[in-house]
Amino acid sequence: MLRWAEDLVPERKEEILCFVKPYGDLLIANQLPSGVISSWYHADSLRPCLEFREFNADTAASAGLLTTLGSMTGDKRY
Repeated sequence: MLRWAEDLVPERKEEILCFVKPYGDLLIANQLPSGVISSWYHADSLRPCLEFREFNADTAASAGLLTTLGSMTGDKRY
């Protein structure tokens, strides 16, 4: 979605960023000190699913999203 904001619909970039930022905030709020980013959450509580929290390949997609979000917004938290 962030790539769309840059490459396909740049006129909607701010709208897309407003949509994606809360998800980025959720990811960094639940990131472990080791750097692992939870990728699975309970739909009813938005709490990480502990059984999937430790070191898995899904972390890479979330890390990529945070990196792109940081680049696009200039917000170093991401």
